[in-house]
Amino acid sequence: MFRDVEKSLTWHYMIMGEVFSVVLLPNLRIVSNRLPYQIMRKIEGKVSFDDFMRRSGQVSDEATVQEVSRHLSRLGPVRDGLIDAGTESGVRVTVPYVILGSVPVETYENLPSLKLVPRQRGQRGK
Repeated sequence: MFRDVEKSLTWHYMIMGEVFSVVLLPNLRIVSNRLPYQIMRKIEGKVSFDDFMRRSGQVSDEATVQEVSRHLSRLGPVRDGLIDAGTESGVRVTVPYVILGSVPVETYENLPSLKLVPRQRGQRGK
C-alpha cells in the first residue's frame, strides 16, 4: 500500500488529487460436511487451514482488520468493516475491508522514500 501511495504522484512529484485505497481480505469457511468436488478441488487446503486457524482462535477477521487499519492509519484516515457475502455450497464467505483516504499532502511530504524538491512540496496538480 505504501508503494501504491507513492505511485499516485505524477512525473513532477505533484499530487493529482485525492488518493484513496481499498484493501479486501476475503475469507472462506467450511460450514457443511457435504462440499461439491468442483468447488473444493482447487481451494480445499486453504479453506481448511483458514477455518482451523479461526476455530482455534489463532486469527480472526476483527484482529486482521484492526492490524491492517493500524498500519494504514500512518498514511491517513481509515474506515473498516465486514461484508457478509453469505453461504453457497457449504462455504461461507465474508469480506473484511479497510478503506484508506484521502491521503493528506503532509503524508507525501514525510514519506522517507520520496525526495521531493522543497518548492514542489504540498503543490497539487490540476
